Amino acid sequence: MCVGGVKMESLHTSNTKILYVQTFREFSLTYGGNALVGLSRYGNTQPEVLLQILLHNRPHGVSRRTLMRELFDERDVLDAAHSLHVLLYNLRVKLRKAGLPDSEYIRRDGEMYYWTEAIPVEEDAERFEQLCSEAAETESPENRKRLYTEACNLYRGEFLEDHSATWVLREAKRYERLYGVCVEALAQIAREELNYTALEALGRQAATAQPFWGWERLTMEGMLGEGRLWNARQLYFAIERYYRESDMPMDERIQALYDQCRPMDPGAVPSPDRLLENLSAQSENGGYVCSYAAFTGLCEMAKRWNRNGMLLTATISAGGEQTVAMLLRSLRSMLRPCDALTHTDDEQIMIFLSEASEQTSRQWQQRLTRYCRENSISLLGGWQTVKIGVPPVES
Repeated sequence: MCVGGVKMESLHTSNTKILYVQTFREFSLTYGGNALVGLSRYGNTQPEVLLQILLHNRPHGVSRRTLMRELFDERDVLDAAHSLHVLLYNLRVKLRKAGLPDSEYIRRDGEMYYWTEAIPVEEDAERFEQLCSEAAETESPENRKRLYTEACNLYRGEFLEDHSATWVLREAKRYERLYGVCVEALAQIAREELNYTALEALGRQAATAQPFWGWERLTMEGMLGEGRLWNARQLYFAIERYYRESDMPMDERIQALYDQCRPMDPGAVPSPDRLLENLSAQSENGGYVCSYAAFTGLCEMAKRWNRNGMLLTATISAGGEQTVAMLLRSLRSMLRPCDALTHTDDEQIMIFLSEASEQTSRQWQQRLTRYCRENSISLLGGWQTVKIGVPPVES
C-alpha cells in the first residue's frame, strides 16, 4: 500500500504488525497491511476523536482534564468523568471489532492516559516532522534532498482536514509551515541543479497538497527556466481563472512571473529601475535560456553590430518535451554566460555562440554530437551551423 507516493514498508521496516495512522487529509488506520473496518474516513465521531488525540500525543500521554475539555467542553454533559469512562469502553470495543488484536489499547496512569505499547504505532504526521528535522540537520546534500523529498511525499493535505477542534487547527498550521519549508528547500535544490523539470513537477505536487498557497509559481518558474514561455502563459491563464472562480486574490508572485513571459504592451514603458530588476530571473552561471523571440533579437543585434557569432541548430527526432527539457538543462550548464539557447514548438534546439570562430563552432558540433550519442538522443541531420554578424568580404 502507498500513502502519499511512499510505500508503507519504507516507513516502518518490514514488520507489518504496526498500526499505521494517516492524518494528512483524511483519517485512516491500517494494521498488517489491511485497512481497519468500521471507522469513519473523516474520524469525526467522539470515539474516533478520542482515538486521534491519544494516538497523536502518544509519546507524552494526555491528561484526563485535557480529554474532557476537548471532548465535552461545548456539550451539556452532567458527568464528564463518567462520559469519558463510557467513551473509553466504546472505543476499545470498536477497535477490537475493527480488526486490532485483543488488548487494553488505552492505559491509564494516575491522571494520564497513554496508548498501549503492545501495539506499535507509526503516524504520518510524526514521521513527516522527523524527516523535516533530519533534513535540516544533515550536512549531506544528497541526504537532504532525499529526506525532504520523502517528507513532501508524506504530506497529502491538511492535517485532519474538516476538523475544527483547537488542537487540530494548531497542529495543522504547524505542519503547513513545515511543508512550506520542505517545498522551498527542494525548489532551491532544483534551481541549483538547473533541473527545471523537477521544479515544475514539485510545483504541481505542492499545489495539489496546498491549494491557494501559490505553489503554481514553481511550475511557472520551471517552464520559464526551460524557455517555454507559451506554456507558462497558458498556465497563468488557467490559474487566474481558477482563483477568480474561487473568489480568491491572485498570488502576487505568480503575477510577477507572468510579467516575465507576457508580450509587452505597445504603450507600456517600464521605468529603468524596473527594467534592471527584471533583466534576468536566471542564475548568471551557464548559458541564457530565453524565448524564441528574445533569441531572434539577440541574433539580430549581433548581426547589426558585426559581432562574430555562430548559430547551431538541431532537431530532436524522438523523445518529446522531456527530452528537450533535459537537453536544455545540460546545454545551459555547458555554455558560457554570454551564449544563449532556445527551442521551438517543433523540438528544434538553437544555440547562439557569442564571439565564436568557425573552428570553435566545429569543436562545439563534435562535443554536442558526442553528448547526444552518449545520451541516446536522436537528431534529424545532426547539428548545423550558420555564421552571424560576420561582414561579407569585399571583392
